[in-house]
Amino acid sequence: MRLGFEHGSALDIRTVAQLNSSLHGKTNFRLTSISPCSTYSDTLAHMVNSERTDYEPLTAALNVFVSFISNVSEQARNMQLEDVAAGKVREYIDILMDDETLSTPYAEGIDVYFPKTFLYLLWAVCYYLFVVTETIMDQEMEGTYDGHLRSDAFTRRAYDLINYALTLRFRYLPWPYEVIDPNVDAEFARDVNVIFGYALAYVYFHEYAHVTLNHSAVSDAILSKDQEREADNFALDVVLGTASDDNTRRNYGIAVGCAGISMLYCVSDPKNLDSTTHPPVDIRLANSMSYLSIADPKANYYLYKLLCVGLVGFCDMYKIPVSTQIYDTIEDQYGDLLERIATRRTST
Repeated sequence: MRLGFEHGSALDIRTVAQLNSSLHGKTNFRLTSISPCSTYSDTLAHMVNSERTDYEPLTAALNVFVSFISNVSEQARNMQLEDVAAGKVREYIDILMDDETLSTPYAEGIDVYFPKTFLYLLWAVCYYLFVVTETIMDQEMEGTYDGHLRSDAFTRRAYDLINYALTLRFRYLPWPYEVIDPNVDAEFARDVNVIFGYALAYVYFHEYAHVTLNHSAVSDAILSKDQEREADNFALDVVLGTASDDNTRRNYGIAVGCAGISMLYCVSDPKNLDSTTHPPVDIRLANSMSYLSIADPKANYYLYKLLCVGLVGFCDMYKIPVSTQIYDTIEDQYGDLLERIATRRTST
């Protein structure tokens, strides 16, 4: 499947023509495109084929993604259109449709690739973090939160989804429609589609930076990590640079945090957090959050609570001890969790 960028077309998602078998596991469904005047209301999905396809679970979520990268700022939109016209970047994004175990997005030449399995994991992680955080916040307001999460249909669904996502690290499974259909406007699903769209935009602009900044695979570990930091900063500048108030910065920060936690959850062993080509995932997450400056304590608390939910989940996965102490601030808990993960990373 391809997410396409074309001058003058209405922003929409629709299938066209037929699969080009020469693409070897990619789809060539053209998903039109960036229009200078497009808005989210233009993005209602229109599927030509009513049968379910492997990308259909995320149709609504991908609408948000395309709309966001089209409208995040006039500067970013013009940059993309100019880079496409100059041949610096491809006019579409390929979604790799292979039924394979999890892999992460990457850039190659002037192309950006999104593996289907990563998109599945990202949506599931966004749902899990959002629902669990919302439930904790509700329980805290009620005065009923004692460290134990309320069990209801939403939290059970969140745990079913995160278990599905983590299974993708080892074997492919089709989307679990019996758990949730992201295209149905059920409680939380629409919010999660927005978070997913913003999170994927951050991932996209990271890969976009590799393409347009002429990054290439290098054997020098320091240079390679410098390129990754440069791409991270580029994506942060594009996604967060236009946020003019604390609530918007919090919402974009939640999306960037969900992307970072998703990358963390892609790791099948804590020792793999260290890489010769990339900075450690936990450090990249910490750097991304340090980019934000949120004055409103409530907005800041929500963001760091969500991040702590994700970090605690990672610690639980790999039996990393978590303190039961009462922290002075949510930032203290966040810092302690990052330190515990870093300790495990350097000791394996």
